[in-house]
Amino acid sequence: MEKTVHTYCRVCEPNCGIIATVKDGRLVKVQGDPAHPVSKGYICRRGRATLDVHLDPDRLDYPLRKKGEEWKRADYNEAVKDIGARIRAIRKKHGDNAVALYFGNPVAFDFSFGLYLPIAMMSMRSRNFYSSGSQDCNNKFVGARAVFGSPVLHPVPDVENIDFLILMGSNPAVSQSSFISLARPIERLRNIEKRGGRVIVVDPRYTETAKMVGEHVPIRPDSDAFLLMAMLNVIIGEGLFDRDKVKRTCRGLDELERFTGKWTPASAEKITGIPADKIAGLARDFAAAKNAGIHASLGLNLGSFGTLCYWLVQCLNAVTGRLDQRGSMVFPEGLIDFASLYSRTPKRVSVGKNSRVGGYPSVLGTWPAGVMADEMLTPGPGQVKALIVVAGNPMLTVQDPRKLEKAMKGLELTVSLDLYRNETAELCEYVFPCTDMYERWDFGMIALNFNPLRHINYTEAAVKPKAERRDTWRIMHDIIRASGYDFGGNKALSITAGLLDGAAKALGRPGPWSFSPHLMMRAQLLAGKRSWQSLKDGPQGLLLGEHLVGRFFSGRIRTPDGKANLAPEPFIGSASELDEFYRREKDAAGFQLIGLRQRITHNSWFHNAESLVKDVLTNKAILNPEDADALKINDGDIVRVSTDFGSIELPATVSEEVPPGVVAVPHGWGHGIKSGLSAAKKRPGVNVNLLLPSGPGTMEKLAGMAKMTGVRVKIEKAS
Repeated sequence: MEKTVHTYCRVCEPNCGIIATVKDGRLVKVQGDPAHPVSKGYICRRGRATLDVHLDPDRLDYPLRKKGEEWKRADYNEAVKDIGARIRAIRKKHGDNAVALYFGNPVAFDFSFGLYLPIAMMSMRSRNFYSSGSQDCNNKFVGARAVFGSPVLHPVPDVENIDFLILMGSNPAVSQSSFISLARPIERLRNIEKRGGRVIVVDPRYTETAKMVGEHVPIRPDSDAFLLMAMLNVIIGEGLFDRDKVKRTCRGLDELERFTGKWTPASAEKITGIPADKIAGLARDFAAAKNAGIHASLGLNLGSFGTLCYWLVQCLNAVTGRLDQRGSMVFPEGLIDFASLYSRTPKRVSVGKNSRVGGYPSVLGTWPAGVMADEMLTPGPGQVKALIVVAGNPMLTVQDPRKLEKAMKGLELTVSLDLYRNETAELCEYVFPCTDMYERWDFGMIALNFNPLRHINYTEAAVKPKAERRDTWRIMHDIIRASGYDFGGNKALSITAGLLDGAAKALGRPGPWSFSPHLMMRAQLLAGKRSWQSLKDGPQGLLLGEHLVGRFFSGRIRTPDGKANLAPEPFIGSASELDEFYRREKDAAGFQLIGLRQRITHNSWFHNAESLVKDVLTNKAILNPEDADALKINDGDIVRVSTDFGSIELPATVSEEVPPGVVAVPHGWGHGIKSGLSAAKKRPGVNVNLLLPSGPGTMEKLAGMAKMTGVRVKIEKAS
C-alpha cells in the first residue's frame, strides 16, 4: 500500500515543504511540495538527502553500551537505570555541577526537545551546560539582548518588498543563510533586482551566492567591524538620517557617534581592502534607498569581533530608520510573543555570571564549548565528571579536538543521544538511538522567529520509528527521572510528575503525562487564536498574514525605557581592542584562513549520506592562483596549513574565488577517527579545528565565540 504524507524539512530554518512517499510503512521517496505556500516545490540537496539519512544502515536502532573497545546491544530500561544510579553517585560525591550537558544544532528543529530542554536544564541544576552556539550564533543572542533587551528579538529583511539588501558573511545559495527562514533564496534575491533594487554580497570569497545574484564586494577576512563603523561614520557625519526620529526610538546615538567618529572610509580601506570611495558610496546608497536592510551571518559571527559586528549591523539598521519597517527590517511574530514569554521563564540561579575556567559569560544558560574540555580537566569544585551529548558532535566542531578527546576519556560517565554512533559518541559508554524528522510529529515554531512570511508548519510522523528508536525528549526525560532529579528543579512539581507518570503507566496509557509537548503545542495555537483543526486541515501549514509593523517600539521591545540601545557599555568599551587589532592587522602579511559551507553537507552530520558525498574524497584548501604560483602549488598537490598551535595537510584547489592571501577550508570533516559512520570514514577529510586552540583567552570575550575566520596561517607545499 502506498500513500503520500505532506511534511517539511527540519535541517535548517526555511522548513521547506516535502511530499514523502510511504510504501508498506517504509519511506521510499521525498520531493519538494509544489503546493507549499513558501517553498513552492523548492528543496535543496540536503533536504533530498534526508531520505538517505533516514534509510542509512549505519543509523542506530538499539541502545548500545561500550565494554572495552566493543559495542554491545543494551536493554533500554537497564541502561537508563544504570546511568541514573551512576549520576546519583556522582552528584552525591562531587555535587550537581559535576554533570554536564552538550547539545547540538539539530535540537533547534525538534519542537518537543526544544520545549523539554529548559526543563531538563532546570532539573539538573548544574552550571555546566554547553552548546554548538559558540561555534555558530551566540553573539547574536548577546547582541540582541544588549540592543533590544531580549536575546530572542532579531529583525529579518522583508525580502518580498526590500529595495536594497546588504548580505555580510552570508551565502544563502548554499546554506539558506541563518537567522532568517529563506526558502528559494536565489529566486527571492533575484526578485529584488527585478524590482529595480540592489543586492550587495560582502564576503572575502566570490561565493556561490555572489556568482548568481547581486554585486560582490570583496573584503579582507575579519575586518567587517571596520567597514560597518566607516559606514556609520559617513551616515552620521553627513547627516544622512533623521536624528529626531532616531532619538525617539533609540538611545546612545551621541555615544555611537563618538565611537565611530575616527573610523573614516580612508582608515577602513587600510584594513578591509575596500576603496574608501566604495565604502562611502555604499553608505550613501544604503541611507538613500527607500527600503533597505543589512543581514549578517556566520562569516561575521566567528571573527574577532562577532558580537560587535552584530551590534553595528543593528546600529546601521536603526540609525537609518529601517527597524520595524515594512520593506526593510521586520521583527517576525509568532503565535505568541516570544520575548515576553522568555522574560517570564524561570531563570536558573546555579549557572552564575562567568565560567569557572576563563571567566566567559553564559549565553542562554550555556558556556562556550571551547572551555568544556578545560572544565573536565581542571580540578576543583565544579569539575565535570559526567557528560551527556544530545544531537551533537563536538569532536568535529569544537576547537582543539585532541584536548577534548583526552578530557572525555577521563570522565566517569559519558552518554550520547543521536541518530548515529558518530566520532563523539565513539568516546561514550552509552549511545541511545533517536528518531529522525520522518519518525516524529513536529511543529515549526523556530521558523516563526525568523520568517519574513508569517507561516507555521505542522506534521505528523510519516512513518513509525524503527526498532527501539525513541524521541530525544523521551530518552532525556527517562534519564532525568532515573537520576533522582526533581522535575523542573521543583520538589512539589517532581512529586506531581511522578504521580502522573505512575497513573499513566498503571492505566496502560503512553506516558509520560507529566510533560506533553503535544498539549503545549495546542496551547500555543490557542494563545495565537488558531485552532488545532485548522492546522490539521492545512497539510502545508498555515499562512498567518503579514507581520505587523509599527508597534515594536511601543510594545514588543524589552529594554526598560522602550528604546533600542545603540551604545551598550561593554561594546562601547571595546574601543581599545579595536585600536590594537587595527594597528596589528592593517599592514600584516601572510595568509588568513576562512571557512565555507558546501552543498554536499550540513556541518558534519550529512557526510554519511552517500548521494551527497559519493563524488567527494575529502575537503580541500582553496588558494588563489597568484599564491599557488608563488608557492609552486598545483591543483591536487598536498599542502600544509599551519598555525602556531597545530597543522593539517590536505589537497589544494586553485581558484580565483578566493583573493590573494586567503585560504578557504570547509569545516565539519575529520572522519579518520573511530566511529560507526562507514560512508564518512571512506572520505575522512581533515578537521580544521586542529589548527585552533581552546580554553581561556582563545575566544571572543563578549559571547565566548570561537575565532574561526581570519586566523593567521602559514601555507606550504607538503613534502
